[in-house]
Amino acid sequence: MRTLVILASLILASCGSNKSGSDDPGQPAQEQQNQQGPTNFAMAVPTDADLPTCDQPSKYRLVYVTASAQFKSCDGAAWAVIDIKGKDGAAGLPGAAGKDGTDNRIVKSIGCSGPLENTTLWFTYDVALMSSGDVFASGAIRDNSLQIGATSFYSSQQVGAIAAPVIFTNDYETAHIGYYWRISLNRVDLVTTIKYSKSSETTWTMTPDKCTVNDYN
Repeated sequence: MRTLVILASLILASCGSNKSGSDDPGQPAQEQQNQQGPTNFAMAVPTDADLPTCDQPSKYRLVYVTASAQFKSCDGAAWAVIDIKGKDGAAGLPGAAGKDGTDNRIVKSIGCSGPLENTTLWFTYDVALMSSGDVFASGAIRDNSLQIGATSFYSSQQVGAIAAPVIFTNDYETAHIGYYWRISLNRVDLVTTIKYSKSSETTWTMTPDKCTVNDYN
């Protein structure tokens, strides 16, 4: 029984003193950090002068330097800049203008709207063109009391991306179930085409003055 008590005391003493000798209040925080194990895999510092000592390649895998907006990694001898931006990316801004990276900003938007002749209806069509060539479009038809519409996304590789049609059903009334609208835009001449399909098809062709173009390049 006495042997068990002695062993338990030794275990508790060992656990309470396992601090790697780095709890000296007079020791600089950075030196204490350098004495610890490989736990600082990612951190941030204000300037290059604040980078910790680079002497263990497995210790500081990624450090962000705020002043230069750069990521750096320690190879055990020196700090090296890590380039994580896409091609054509702006220096120090990961992914900025990177045509092969994460950047896929809107480069142009077009908004078209107007009344449909011989009806009490109004159409709207909006399209956003992405730097990747992908297209996001939305369209709607409304009157004084109701609006119906939909959105569509087209990959740059899809044939439909050229006119980016938006198709939605006209099923808000029982008599109209199965009828549908199709709104598309020729982005070269800015002519919008609206088709309403039921037993027969009605088509409206809207002139370019019904559209507004915003270029963000």
